[in-house]
Amino acid sequence: MKISEIARKAGVSSMVVSRVMQGSPTVKRADRERVEKAISRLKLETAFIAAPRKRKTRRIFGLIVPRFEDIFHSFYATEVIKGVSLAASRLKLDIVFHVSDRQKHEDWLTSASLDPDYIDGVLFADINGDMPQLKKVIAKNIPHILMNNYIEDKTINCIAVDNFKAAVNVAEYLINRGHVKIATIAGDLSTQAGKLRLDGFTTCMKKHNLNLPLKYVKVGHFLRSPARREAEKLIGFADRPTAIFAASDVMAMEAIDVITVSYTHLRAHETVLDLVCRLLLE
Repeated sequence: MKISEIARKAGVSSMVVSRVMQGSPTVKRADRERVEKAISRLKLETAFIAAPRKRKTRRIFGLIVPRFEDIFHSFYATEVIKGVSLAASRLKLDIVFHVSDRQKHEDWLTSASLDPDYIDGVLFADINGDMPQLKKVIAKNIPHILMNNYIEDKTINCIAVDNFKAAVNVAEYLINRGHVKIATIAGDLSTQAGKLRLDGFTTCMKKHNLNLPLKYVKVGHFLRSPARREAEKLIGFADRPTAIFAASDVMAMEAIDVITVSYTHLRAHETVLDLVCRLLLE
């Protein structure tokens, strides 16, 4: 271990580390404890890298899923995790599962986890614009697959659906059903899927010369609560839409629930009005 590395981990100067290692009584107790903890952590990281080299008997792959509010309510995320786990079991692989958070700058891809002697490949369930993590894997020449994104760079292995065309198909379906007042609850527009699905929807509406008021375009960020709020706004309009294109299954289920509850209340209200009218007539 280098003194400079210990100092960086402990947040102290190299001089303080040197004095601790020499047993100097002039070092503050708090600084001494920080240095000792840093040494312990570095020993653990060293063991983490070294152990697989000595007794690695199975291949190890990392599965990285971006953190978002409804991750474990997401059909996409759970299906990816389930699919990867089933394949790993069948192929006798070990999977290291990590939820990344680019906003908090959490980084699973440390020097330890990216050591080619430890990790055999990395699967990205998505990157949500976090290219630096992907570039680290590429720089180390570690096999990788990026899911749910299409990148034209031929050095990057990726798997994705045609989000633009899929959104056009959904809009065409609704239009062919006779709808002209169609609203949308878009996904997270910082993601490739969210942007392309909204682009596909708006392009199809323009192609058919259908009016798309700004108030009919809502953003639910692929999350349950925001999608529910936006669905409530849409059906609350006096000139409410006759159809809603939700950009994900989770948001669609929230919209369906809001519409169902609204319809039930409306029918109950009509029943009460009908009863009142009949009582007045009697």
